[in-house]
Amino acid sequence: MVRDRLTELMRVEGQLRRADLSGLDSSELRRAISRVSMAIDGLSATRARLAHLAANSTAWADSGASSPAAFIADQASISSGQARRELELGKALELAPELADVSHSNASQVAKVAEHPAFAAHGAALVEKAAITDPKEMRSEVERWKALHDPVEDAADAEVLRARRYLRFSERADGMVGIEGALDPECGAQVRATIEHLARQHRLDDSGRIHEQRMADALFDLCSAYNSGNVAGGRERP
Repeated sequence: MVRDRLTELMRVEGQLRRADLSGLDSSELRRAISRVSMAIDGLSATRARLAHLAANSTAWADSGASSPAAFIADQASISSGQARRELELGKALELAPELADVSHSNASQVAKVAEHPAFAAHGAALVEKAAITDPKEMRSEVERWKALHDPVEDAADAEVLRARRYLRFSERADGMVGIEGALDPECGAQVRATIEHLARQHRLDDSGRIHEQRMADALFDLCSAYNSGNVAGGRERP
């Protein structure tokens, strides 16, 4: 069955490659780009799975390749670095098959920590985040996850991290205010828990806001409450 589907895939791909696309209107172009991108992501996941299977078989050694990565690089006509990332993703897909439904960019970021000791118990939350996070933000999400599950045991190391904390605001060309920063794990966990708690309070409303917009609104609501004198006392740390 797999052979038949691969044959059909090559037939359809050949037809699309030679198709006249000039008649597509704006709406059809958007839809076509979206669907082709989804197909590419799906095929990328399949290639990574195949690469992982090949690495764990005799296929690469039988070919005379020096390593699984060299074999994949040759067969897929990609660089050795990309081949190693394919193998990394293939392993991640074995551990978390749900990554196949995530964009290739985000899945590749998650793959970097798939063999982390904490991934088996706590990786599901990161995979869920990967399904809704903008690719530009996914690397930061992975770094936050890793920091959370790599507790700093040495007090001196903790102080080094704390010394790196910063927060800055900038005026963007479009009039928006940019916020950039980094917090030590303890501070970051508390700030994040607070903002996410506020954002979840109205998650079932009909505003149509995406998660990131709810997070921004939660930060504004917290600051507004403080400025109006409505924030007093405190809560236990998460």
